[in-house]
Amino acid sequence: MKSYTPFILLAVLAVGCKKLQQQLSVKVSDQMYQVYTVNYFPKKDSTTVYASFKQGGVNGQGIVFWDESVVRVNDDLTSHVSSDPYSGDKFVWYLAGQPDVTMTLKRKDSSTLTNTVSRSVMGELDVEMASVLFTSDTIRVHWTGTPLNKKEESIQVIMEPSPGTNTHGRDLARYSVADVNDSNGFVFDYETTHRMWEGKYDITVKKTRTMSLQQADGTAGGKIYMYIIVKKTLELRF
Repeated sequence: MKSYTPFILLAVLAVGCKKLQQQLSVKVSDQMYQVYTVNYFPKKDSTTVYASFKQGGVNGQGIVFWDESVVRVNDDLTSHVSSDPYSGDKFVWYLAGQPDVTMTLKRKDSSTLTNTVSRSVMGELDVEMASVLFTSDTIRVHWTGTPLNKKEESIQVIMEPSPGTNTHGRDLARYSVADVNDSNGFVFDYETTHRMWEGKYDITVKKTRTMSLQQADGTAGGKIYMYIIVKKTLELRF
């Protein structure tokens, strides 16, 4: 029987090389779809900002800058950059405090695009919950702070094992509930907790706001995602 495996591999490599060639030949003169993510951590009094770009629109290829454009956050060029020829460059800034954030994209031989977010629009967020419970208990997570703007905001709680917690093979990687009705509370009931093993679990409460850009690159569009993130640790016992 003849084997066609080498031909299949060559075909796959050819397609991959073609995609890579297309990615590397992306012209930064094309319009850029901009994606900015601003994470506020009030308990740590810190902020993390991410920026990434696509060619032409939301479904475009990720763009590798190759020194053709410059992106700044609060006029700071100092960023951590991860680059991939398929998904493009991803920029990260770690900021002290919780400042308003201005993202500036300077196109080579082209316009400067500026988008700004204000910390105050997110309001405040805090979390109240027990630090120790039993697996037979209902887990209640109560959030306090600025009421949700239901048209633009949502809130979510995620519970997952802390590093080092042994779940003994049970399907406990991640539980998540959303609270879009502004009831100020989340409940993980017995149907969830009775399957959990004793140990420590990270509880993350995340308030989200999605915004349009103030300055898009032509018709390419883009989004700004803002988050306030509060983390707590819960110890479960039998």
